[in-house]
Amino acid sequence: MDHVQRRARFPSFSVYLGYAVSAVTFGFGSLLLTGWLVNTRMPGQFRIMFGVVLVLMGVYRFVLTRTKIRQWQTGDDEDSEQRL
Repeated sequence: MDHVQRRARFPSFSVYLGYAVSAVTFGFGSLLLTGWLVNTRMPGQFRIMFGVVLVLMGVYRFVLTRTKIRQWQTGDDEDSEQRL
């Protein structure tokens, strides 16, 4: 008998965690850029630089999570085609 490795339909916990980390990182970066999370002693250039880095990290995490979902879905489709 062929050993068939079964995967879950959807990697739910890691996907939800990826989206949550993306949203929190993007949110904090946006709040820093708008000035809501600002210490009065923080230099303006540092605030803007750190805010941009956090926003870009949030976008990167979002894209990475979307790519992971697409790879997971196409991997399931390829497995079902090979079994036929």
